[in-house]
Amino acid sequence: MESIVKRSQKFAKKFHSKDLRLSGETVYEHTLRVFHTLEDSGVVDERILSASILHHALDKSDALVDELSSTFSSEIAQLTRDFKRLTTLHVKLPESSNKFHDQIVLTFLNYAANLDVLTIRFADKTDNVKTSLVFPKDERIRISTRALEIYAPMCRLLGLTKFVTELEDNAFKILQPRSYHEIDKYLLWVTPYVQAFLDEATEVIRDLLIERGITPVLSSRIKSIYSIHKKNLYTQRKGVELQQDFSHLFDVAALRIIVDAIEDCYLAGSIIEALFDTIPIHTADYITHPKPNGYQSIHYVFNATTKFKAEVQIRTHQMHDASTFGISSHVFYKTGADLKRKLLEDPAWLKKINYWQHDEYVTAYGEIKHKNVYVFTPKGDIIVLPKNATSVDFAYAIHDDVGNSCVGCKINGVIEKLNTPLDNGDTVEILTRSNKTMPSKDWLLFVKTSRARTSIKKKLK
Repeated sequence: MESIVKRSQKFAKKFHSKDLRLSGETVYEHTLRVFHTLEDSGVVDERILSASILHHALDKSDALVDELSSTFSSEIAQLTRDFKRLTTLHVKLPESSNKFHDQIVLTFLNYAANLDVLTIRFADKTDNVKTSLVFPKDERIRISTRALEIYAPMCRLLGLTKFVTELEDNAFKILQPRSYHEIDKYLLWVTPYVQAFLDEATEVIRDLLIERGITPVLSSRIKSIYSIHKKNLYTQRKGVELQQDFSHLFDVAALRIIVDAIEDCYLAGSIIEALFDTIPIHTADYITHPKPNGYQSIHYVFNATTKFKAEVQIRTHQMHDASTFGISSHVFYKTGADLKRKLLEDPAWLKKINYWQHDEYVTAYGEIKHKNVYVFTPKGDIIVLPKNATSVDFAYAIHDDVGNSCVGCKINGVIEKLNTPLDNGDTVEILTRSNKTMPSKDWLLFVKTSRARTSIKKKLK
């Protein structure tokens, strides 16, 4: 019997045979690349793979969802519907960098129906960035900027490092081509030396730790092009002069050693100090003295060869979870489950975590985030309101005139009552009437913001 993936390919090839992209290729060719991106990333779920091939099918008409359901399955049809819903959330990036950045990313995650849909979206965006050169300049800049500011951070939060690198590097190539090619040229030169060192060092360190009764998890990496760019900016802000040969960087190559217990971290550290000529100024014990955000690890830097320096990070599994998964690490670690296994067991698990409502979510701004919801205008602007705020609060947050002339609202495209509490990720549209200039006294019974309450009372006087 022909697999459902093969049937999806045949359907999409015929369905999109006359649907052309700006590059002149068919939409089917794009969807096939998205499929291969997921397949190469280890996705084996036929529902996801089929939906990735069909993810543009509903662009013509939502009515086609019934045909997809009968031809394939209700689950695949729902995935394509959820994908289209996700594409309608047009988040407008703030002009000020980092303003509401975390809120935008986490709100987007909570808005998604499930991880399956997000996975398809990441692969779709990765391909869009790779092929964005065919678009007009403004459009390819928009695509690349969103890849850097929204999609790459989401992938990083979920540990999808392959998507992170592809999104960041391809977007950076569009946004700053000269800097991209300078770093790319450097990596082409230094990578053979770095990789040879990392392979040998990993083997030696593993053997020495096993001899001492420790079973470590070792990994290594060479910084990506965009990561080097970010490190250059960080280094420059610290007042360090950038060198043309990139010798100012001390972590182009990095080894990570993950062990079971804190005492094992220090034993691994003593091995590193015996093997390599470490640079004291870059040695840091963040286990004894954690960073303000709670980060814990031991860091060493040493001259690997005359061509580059290398960094070693040593931490326990719990410290690694906290570093990798950030604000939600308490959820992962308390369940005692590995993130990937948890997601495989329950793909909708991410949706069940409301990042804004966990009591354990404590950072410098945790209390503020905990009390707020982050919703969007139809144009994608983010509006910050207190929890349980309503569309009337939203209307007055935009402008007093919008609030006074309000006669109704749509939340995510559906007409709702004005006293309906708003949730993170909601897109709110205020319905107004030009000849209405007075608010309703009843609104005072449910509005949550002082601005709305003050404006209503002032107008009613």
